[in-house]
Amino acid sequence: TSGDTLKIFAGGQEMIKFVEGSDDRVTIGSTSHLVVQDNKALILGGSDDVVIKHDTSNGGIIDNHTNDLIIQNDATDKDIILKTDDGSGGMTAYITLDGSAGSTKIAKNLEMADDVRLRAGSSDDLEIYHEGGGNSFIVNNEEHLIIQNNENDHDIYLKCDNGSGGTTNYITLDGSSATTIHQRPAFFGTSFTSATTTLHVSSSGVNGILIDEDGADNTISSRLLFREQDTTIALYNTGDTFSFRTGATVNSTSGTERARINTSGISAIGNLEVSGNAFVNFGLVVNEGSNDADFRV
Repeated sequence: TSGDTLKIFAGGQEMIKFVEGSDDRVTIGSTSHLVVQDNKALILGGSDDVVIKHDTSNGGIIDNHTNDLIIQNDATDKDIILKTDDGSGGMTAYITLDGSAGSTKIAKNLEMADDVRLRAGSSDDLEIYHEGGGNSFIVNNEEHLIIQNNENDHDIYLKCDNGSGGTTNYITLDGSSATTIHQRPAFFGTSFTSATTTLHVSSSGVNGILIDEDGADNTISSRLLFREQDTTIALYNTGDTFSFRTGATVNSTSGTERARINTSGISAIGNLEVSGNAFVNFGLVVNEGSNDADFRV
């Protein structure tokens, strides 16, 4: 009848209890264990839908054959913790589904195989992956890609190989000084020698382009170079003198001075050709020096 109970004892100890009712149950005794032998299975469902067993070749297996396999913890503010060996004979958590924080916490390295993508966003909006050919990618498929550092007075560094097997900063977004620091030479164009891009600087008020002197040696500082196929022209500043030179060389103080501007005025070294009107307010002085000097009208 409903509510009937069948108990099985061994050595005076209740081992199994069968209870009939609206919620039929089989209960294992409080001090007993249900042991399934190696390579034998605990089978659930009318069509062997879930099979739980210990395989002597592969270890423990939970094998689901129908619909989804759901692992669920219904305890309030509690977690599901995936643990395994820590590499030193102990146990540690690798993945925690934190029910109180509402987050998934990964406590060990997450290693993605080549060409396997880590995706974020409901439409795979962001992808991070390493392809088998050796390249690594951060791919944004929606809206803007924003790299942001919220730590007060700290920076964002863009680093790469330094040409000698190490790494160095190339670009620093300095959060304490609110400046962008370019620490390596910059080329605008498709290659080192083919500049196909215009550098446009827009400033407001009294802002503009500032070229500082070399703090270690102010005699070779502040140069603006214009390089063509056969020659390089340099605008060169030392102290209070601004010099215009031809035949200059990058990373060198070479070049022939053609004109000079300082507190004394403007000096032309070599021929001075004026194609338009020249207005002289205070007079014109022609010094012969070591060469013949002519004044012709």
